[in-house]
Amino acid sequence: MNTVDVRVINTDDNEKYLYPSRSVEIRVSSSNRIITPTRAVTDYEFNQKALIPTEMPIENQVYISVADLNWGEFQKFMHVNGYYAKVISTMELKSRLSQYSNLRLFLLKPTITDTVDEETGKINYAPMKLLEQNPALLERFIRVIIQMQNEVGVNPVTIPFLELPLEQYKEIIRDVYLSLGKIGKQPVFFIDMRYQHFQPIVDLLTKEYQSNLIGLYFRKYREANLNYDYLRDYAKKDVAFLATLVDRSSLYDISTMHYLPFLGNDIYAVKRTPGFAKYVKDENGYVRDETGKKIVAPVEYTAKNIAFFDKENLCIENINKNPKLVQLFLAEYRNDDFITALLKNRNNVEGKKRDCDALKAFSKVSELISSQSEFISFQDYVKQDSSADYIDDRAVLKQTLSEIAKL
Repeated sequence: MNTVDVRVINTDDNEKYLYPSRSVEIRVSSSNRIITPTRAVTDYEFNQKALIPTEMPIENQVYISVADLNWGEFQKFMHVNGYYAKVISTMELKSRLSQYSNLRLFLLKPTITDTVDEETGKINYAPMKLLEQNPALLERFIRVIIQMQNEVGVNPVTIPFLELPLEQYKEIIRDVYLSLGKIGKQPVFFIDMRYQHFQPIVDLLTKEYQSNLIGLYFRKYREANLNYDYLRDYAKKDVAFLATLVDRSSLYDISTMHYLPFLGNDIYAVKRTPGFAKYVKDENGYVRDETGKKIVAPVEYTAKNIAFFDKENLCIENINKNPKLVQLFLAEYRNDDFITALLKNRNNVEGKKRDCDALKAFSKVSELISSQSEFISFQDYVKQDSSADYIDDRAVLKQTLSEIAKL
């Protein structure tokens, strides 16, 4: 029995060579309904909001926390007693933070890239590779992440993507469904859009196990065009797709998530973007960044590269290149002395950590709010079968979709 109820309520397939636009209704138990397309909030955006000493409410109905388990974190998570307590405490904190979201997902994601120890030259194999090579470790990993989510009390329970052979993956899916079904919980599997067995796994989840919510690791269209095209088959089916780790911008600087509705996605969560580097000296006097890598460049706080979301054009661009955008923000936040002062003095924050952090945080939180508002507007176009008009009114979106259609 699914905890999440999914139902397609509107489809607009008037454009033959584009993915049919649609709206999906999602209900979690008796909670208020969620209408897609929509944007999920992440703990990164909650953290950015904390850097702004003003009122900017976050009211997104979908929340997802994505935590990467790199080699060091993975080793502690799987082999050090007590580290579980640290991780679950963080998850409980995030659970309280997101208590007003109707759908909450917590994803612990093993990384896929090997690293090299700078001091010894030893290769630290990626957690994904370690799990693939060690069935006992894989079984324990899945058992621990399920137990952790059960303790926190969340439902559905997320299962991260695992780079496994098809038959082994099928066994994992079967066992997870059997285990969670006994306690009345629903799994949500995340699948990499670039996975070579993407189509049979999605078919298995939806047809054999009646999955109605599937998570996706975002990949650029050009890296997974066949899998994107395959999602067209689900346009009128009661299955919702949640894309996470979405690039903030893409072709022509358009906000990536605002063209994904035309490629078969319903809910979107942007991946964390790099912040200002934090440099510290170790006991040997070496300057290192927060990952431990040696560096020599001094820290630089600058607002030159901070980009903002332009709702009118669905673009991400530097605020100084668009004076109209500045005026729109000043009008929208005219009653907020902190924001208006920050915007008016944006060219005088160079080298000032607190001001640069606040300006960058404002760019992220205002983007979240404006982006969500734009999705609500797009829902009305879908309802009226007028997605083509929506595209025609947004030149950059039309250009992007035209380029994709040529591939």
